[in-house]
Amino acid sequence: MGRCRFIALRVAVAGLVLAAAMALFRPYEPTYQGRELSSWLRMKYGREDEVRTAVRHIGSNALPYLIAKLKSQDGPLRKHVSRFFPDQGCGCHRPRFRVAYHDWFEAARGFEMLGPASADAIPELERLLYDEERARPVAMALVGIGWAALPSLTNSLAGSNTHVRRCVIQQLAGLGAPAIPALVRSLKDPDISASVAAAHALAAPTLPSTAAANEVVPALCSSLKDTSIPALRNAALSTLAKYGRRATGALPEVLDALQDPVPSVRKAATDAFFRIHPTPLPTMLARLQHPHPLVRQSVAQGLGSHWGRDPLVMSALTNRLTDEDPGVRAQVAKALQGMDRQRGPRLKVPLAGE
Repeated sequence: MGRCRFIALRVAVAGLVLAAAMALFRPYEPTYQGRELSSWLRMKYGREDEVRTAVRHIGSNALPYLIAKLKSQDGPLRKHVSRFFPDQGCGCHRPRFRVAYHDWFEAARGFEMLGPASADAIPELERLLYDEERARPVAMALVGIGWAALPSLTNSLAGSNTHVRRCVIQQLAGLGAPAIPALVRSLKDPDISASVAAAHALAAPTLPSTAAANEVVPALCSSLKDTSIPALRNAALSTLAKYGRRATGALPEVLDALQDPVPSVRKAATDAFFRIHPTPLPTMLARLQHPHPLVRQSVAQGLGSHWGRDPLVMSALTNRLTDEDPGVRAQVAKALQGMDRQRGPRLKVPLAGE
């Protein structure tokens, strides 16, 4: 019994020593209104203004602490225990079991709140960017700082690490128009996932504008000519649709994509055409007579999706029920069945620019 007590005492003393050491070497955490910085950063996203005020009041005093959070690592024991908890994502501010992953995204949120005032941290963040584990939160932090971090971000796109490039591409659009040249170049990234990420990033709400379209639309049209990557063509068409009438210069390429051998690309081409063309219905009805059956299938699908119980559309589709191609007949029947299930007349979908 005495030996057990002695062991328990030693364990307790060791725990106290460890706790004291952790408190001693823990980086200084600034406060605002009696609340620590980490507590502010863990607040729900619905209180953004309140959090931003607190973080900006703390100012540059937060930088050492935020960088320390980005550098934090899980020990072997914490890594083992974390396996028993489901991944709760970076958006969970009160996880049941905290790991370094949560600290990294909290730090990224802090840099976004500070904005240009945290520019002094750019050199250190650039070094951390090439750590695969931290690439995404560090890229978020650099984008949050603003335009001053653009050179550090674009330099990473010339590196050999695919994961880092993809993480940077996914965040770059947050910088707005200055990021467009880098994203356009990334459409030709040798890694498919990175080039597809660039195509999707060019559709970010901060980018589609008349000025951006002049640079983005020709680049996306070039991507449509790459017959080896269906995912890239699909993403390019989806982004062109977001630009709406500003992408009218892409209509020839979009029409060509209607006969793409990949069904998802044909569907994306149909959706893009309806959103880009100022008067799509006459052209689409004429395309029901196209010699290529894949085009007729795509048009039938698009008319059923975008032009509800329009008598002219229903008449044109009914006439194609006797099409020589069974795939076209099936798609026409499916479109007409979808119209029959509707309760009443349905207007065409709103088109960009109307």
